[in-house]
Amino acid sequence: MVREALQAVVNGVEDVYPGEQAKHLAAQLLSDPKEVEKALAQMLPMS
Repeated sequence: MVREALQAVVNGVEDVYPGEQAKHLAAQLLSDPKEVEKALAQMLPMS
């Protein structure tokens, strides 16, 4: 993961998603951002 992030810095890449979970989330955000928003909102504590 660290190598991947450092390689992105060397290559001048601004948006880096190291690790499988981050890559999966980034792909989901591109395909259906509202669904991701709903899923993440369910993780918030209820007030």
